[in-house]
Amino acid sequence: MVKITVRLLATLKSLAGSEYFTLNVESPITLKELLEKLSGIVGDKAKERLFKKGSIELQPDILVLVNDVEIGVLNGLDTILKEGDVVSFLPTVHGG
Repeated sequence: MVKITVRLLATLKSLAGSEYFTLNVESPITLKELLEKLSGIVGDKAKERLFKKGSIELQPDILVLVNDVEIGVLNGLDTILKEGDVVSFLPTVHGG
């Protein structure tokens, strides 16, 4: 089993009702596969804020970090997640 921690920051935390989720998966997965799993476990309000309607495509203002590194300098949605990784989601528009 591979344990991955998902961290929802700012408004996402209150919409989901929790800052952290732990996912146990059979083997390393891509970030895109994680998004599919995440869409099935977060509530409707958090899902609406994270994803474009009817898809697992992220809203354009969601910043995604893997172990505090923005996915744009990694392999984007093809980034492979492994044991102990922390994936953080941060809306860039979240109030002041």
